[in-house]
Amino acid sequence: MIVCLSCGYANEANTGFCLQCNARLPKIDPTSIPSNTGHVTDRYNNIKEAAEKARDGRWTAEELGHYLETVFELLESHKLGILGYVKETAYDDEGGQEVEVGVSGMTKYEEGLQTMFGFVETGEEKYLESGLRLIWEGNELINEAMRENRAARQRLQDEWGYMY
Repeated sequence: MIVCLSCGYANEANTGFCLQCNARLPKIDPTSIPSNTGHVTDRYNNIKEAAEKARDGRWTAEELGHYLETVFELLESHKLGILGYVKETAYDDEGGQEVEVGVSGMTKYEEGLQTMFGFVETGEEKYLESGLRLIWEGNELINEAMRENRAARQRLQDEWGYMY
């Protein structure tokens, strides 16, 4: 069984893409990857656990590198989808602050993942801690954008009596 890092769906072994969400699946031992419920903080915790596995030798640097690549690709796909939606709907006209905070969070997340690749290249643990710190900062910004989005939806619901 291979657990999808994006949606947590349990796929058959030797499957390249998730049957539920079509995300690329990891090639490493699937039992070593915690399930992901889709929440931003859960993803941070999964990355932190992966870093701990690499730090204590349960994963090789190559395995961590593959994991980070998979997460980076997943987040890049999500980012492109979100930015496409924002552009298509001109959502940034209404939710400019929310969009700005969310994009800042995604950028921090990406910077953190890139920083963690320093460990893959050098074996120096300082890159894991620095990367995790940046990812946490991005995590908090993304969560703030999500809170702003929920508040905006509630205001529309209160004003209009329904949400489309």
